[in-house]
Amino acid sequence: MVEAMLDACEELLASTGYERLSTRDVAARAGVSVGSLYQYFPAKPALVGAVIERKLERDFAALWARCEASRGRGAAACVDVVVRALVELFARQSALYTEMVAAMAEVAREVDVRTTIDAAAERMAILLRDEGAMVEERKHAVFLVSTALVATLRETARQAPERLTDPEFADELVHLVTGFLEPPRRGPARRA
Repeated sequence: MVEAMLDACEELLASTGYERLSTRDVAARAGVSVGSLYQYFPAKPALVGAVIERKLERDFAALWARCEASRGRGAAACVDVVVRALVELFARQSALYTEMVAAMAEVAREVDVRTTIDAAAERMAILLRDEGAMVEERKHAVFLVSTALVATLRETARQAPERLTDPEFADELVHLVTGFLEPPRRGPARRA
């Protein structure tokens, strides 16, 4: 029953948006009474927060499965797999991602989402290190890349979701990330 409620909420969140989403509509779509819904989710923010948590959990599980399949192919191949998987996730449900991002402050999930992204970035750093990337020598590199990648995908879903299905967009995003993660070139010392 809880899964049906979360499924219904996810569908309605994507189609109507957070502001117009009502618990009454979610209950009707899930085939439960509003009272039953309130037994599990006392208010709309709790329901949408649970949708966000579940979506992140599912998406990261799918992402890590693809990462594991790319092990042993080198850091560039790993980055390629991760970036393309994220683009696909956002492309499939750009309206849902846009609404989840818009609702995060309202449903008090910003810190949880940032914590999840940071944990994923740390896991990615370990994977990249294992694949030969020298990310440990650049302590801010993975944070910068993960933040830029997530922000780019969020804004693209919000402003130009059609780009998410353009293969050239994914190519450019892969190029951006792999280019940034390459060891920095050492030029002449700068003078103060």
